[in-house]
Amino acid sequence: MDDLKINGAPIEAEVKQFPGFQGDLLSKHYAGYITVGAESHKRHMHYHFITSERNPTRDPLTYYVNGGPGCSAYSAIVHLIGPFKIEDTVHRVKDPIRLRRNPYTWTKVSNVLFVDSPVGAGYSYADNEGDYVLNDSATIADLYDVLMKWFEEYPEFISNPFYIAGSSYSGMYVPVLAQQIVNGNEGNHGIYINFKLSYSCESNQVPFTPPAQGAPMAKPIADVDIDASMDEVQRRLMFEDECILVDEQDNVVGHESKYNCHLMEKIESENLLHRAFSVFLFNSKHELLLQQRSATNTCCSHPLYRDSELIDENFLGVKNAAQRKLLDELGIPAEDVPIEQFIPLGRMLYKAPSDGKWGEHELDYLLFIVRDVKLLPNPDEVADVKYVSREQLQELIKKADAGEEGVKLSPWFRLVVDNFLMKWWDHLEKGTLAEAADMKTIHRLKN
Repeated sequence: MDDLKINGAPIEAEVKQFPGFQGDLLSKHYAGYITVGAESHKRHMHYHFITSERNPTRDPLTYYVNGGPGCSAYSAIVHLIGPFKIEDTVHRVKDPIRLRRNPYTWTKVSNVLFVDSPVGAGYSYADNEGDYVLNDSATIADLYDVLMKWFEEYPEFISNPFYIAGSSYSGMYVPVLAQQIVNGNEGNHGIYINFKLSYSCESNQVPFTPPAQGAPMAKPIADVDIDASMDEVQRRLMFEDECILVDEQDNVVGHESKYNCHLMEKIESENLLHRAFSVFLFNSKHELLLQQRSATNTCCSHPLYRDSELIDENFLGVKNAAQRKLLDELGIPAEDVPIEQFIPLGRMLYKAPSDGKWGEHELDYLLFIVRDVKLLPNPDEVADVKYVSREQLQELIKKADAGEEGVKLSPWFRLVVDNFLMKWWDHLEKGTLAEAADMKTIHRLKN
């Protein structure tokens, strides 16, 4: 970052620390109030301004308008495009909120101005009860006035390329605000803004990089070559979710995006090995729940690099991850699958390329649980679910081996079936499942 000097801002505006974040801020933060409205109808609009980590004097200035209506700008700062992400904890109510760096923050390449709007959202407030505006026109007028007055305090950024961006309900504000800025420029009404582009989208479609000149997004998520069947949320999580990297002895050595962990080029060149889990959910009849994408066990995914899923004691981190994914994929609340009911039976290490580009290289924790549960499958994750007996599963395997159309088994599921499942199923029916557990051995299997 170049040695930027901001002379117009109040001395007390600079933010040296951000609550919940341990560490140095990577660029300068400023926060305070801009007052708009007549003397007898003052509205005090709270802003938070973050300079670019790259080159604040030359990089764009993005005016980010949050949606709702009525969501504080801080939800965007710690949830969407700001430099922070909320760190998950085991007891969210009891533990203080902790933040980590967001690797995809827009502030890597842009200065970003956030405002709590409309008045009454976040820290913005009015002197009089009757001045809490409840219509879009008044909100847009306040956003424009805030911007003009903000430039008076931060004149260093008047000549920077200027963009307006927003999400969700801000789609009602952004186009009109953009037109108001254009009108102000054409009419020579005060400050001339180097306006380039406005852009708004749904909150689950916010791009990884801010709007760029000449295009609605610098790199739209939809253009990332992952899987055409994925929705926008799934694509985003491929980059935002960070898997736990381990060595072949299951020692944590780092973290990497889910995207990179499943890219065969990365797996081979960097020997990326990540921790995973597979849940085998049985009902009281000892029937196994299968879910269909390709026929597989109840739920398979990855513990994430977050405090609650890094706990090694009693395999609690993996169990917490299993609870999370059973809710995400099958709609099973945590109270219906208590942590203490998960039985870890073994670990396997395998590599399974699925095609020329994608694959798995995982150290997989294999968990059994016996519960009668109500299922509400997430259609974005699961096409179908079905309980099967041992005999029905064996018949399904025969069809897959015969190449029957529409029947395909996931590679990791087939490894479990061929090496462990039937033996463990015997123990389950005999009530001796605990005797089958072997969590000391890491079974190295080849697909």
